[in-house]
Amino acid sequence: VDNNAPVAGSDVVLTIEVQNDGPSDVTGIEVTDLLPDGYTYVSDDAGTYNEVTGLWTIGGISNGSSAVINITATVNASGDYTNVAEVTAADNLDPDSTVNNNDINEDDQDSISLTPEASSDISFTMDIDNDTPNVGDQVVFTLTVNNNGPSDATGVEVPDLLPSGYTFVSDDGSGSYNSSTGVWTIAPLSNGNTATVNITATVNASGDYTNIGEVTASDNDDPNSTPNNGVVTEDDYASVTPTPNPVSDIEM
Repeated sequence: VDNNAPVAGSDVVLTIEVQNDGPSDVTGIEVTDLLPDGYTYVSDDAGTYNEVTGLWTIGGISNGSSAVINITATVNASGDYTNVAEVTAADNLDPDSTVNNNDINEDDQDSISLTPEASSDISFTMDIDNDTPNVGDQVVFTLTVNNNGPSDATGVEVPDLLPSGYTFVSDDGSGSYNSSTGVWTIAPLSNGNTATVNITATVNASGDYTNIGEVTASDNDDPNSTPNNGVVTEDDYASVTPTPNPVSDIEM
C-alpha cells in the first residue's frame, strides 16, 4: 500500500504482484482480493478485476515474469482495514503452496492492515436574526457547527466572546456555552450531524459590533481548515457585523 497511515476519507493504492518463479510457464491464474468494508473501490489499472467479486483474472505468466495490479480505494471512516489476497486458481502444480486453501503462511497469500487517522471536516457558520437592530434591542446570534465527516468528531470548541457592542443575556446551550470566556464546548458530534447554540444579547449604544467565531480545537484532522489559525477564508471561521440604529429618548 502506498500509505500505511492514511487519513480517513483519502484514497490509497493497493499494489498486488504475482510472480512466477518457474520453472514452467503457467496459465489459468486467478487472484481473489475482495476489499473489506474499511475500503470503497474507486478504480484499477488492470481491466480484468471484478470489484464485486474481488476476482482478478490474470491468465498466463511466463517463467520468471510477474503480473501487477494497482487498486485505488477510498479509506472509510470505519470498518475492517485488513486486506487479504490469495491465488485461488492456477493450471500448474505449485511445489510449496496450494491455491485457495486460505493458508496465510504460504507464499501464494498475503495481507496488509492499515491504521487510518480519523478525519472530520468541521464547518462553522454564524447568523443574526436582525442585521439592523435598534440600540437597546435584543438580538439572537445562531452558531452552527457541522461535521461533514467522514469520522465522528470529538473535542470541538468554538470561542465566541461577545464584543463590547453587546451585553450577554442568555443562551440555550444547556451549559455548553461559557459567557465569561465565550467558549462553546461541543459534545461528541457524529458524522453528518450538527450542533447549534443560540446566544441572546442586548445591543449597546456604542462599542464593537463585529461578532467573530472560529473553531479553535478538534481532536481529528480537518482536510480543508486548521483550527485557531484566524484564516477568514476557511470554513471553520465566521463573523457577522450588524448596523444598529441609534435611539435617543428625547424629552422637552
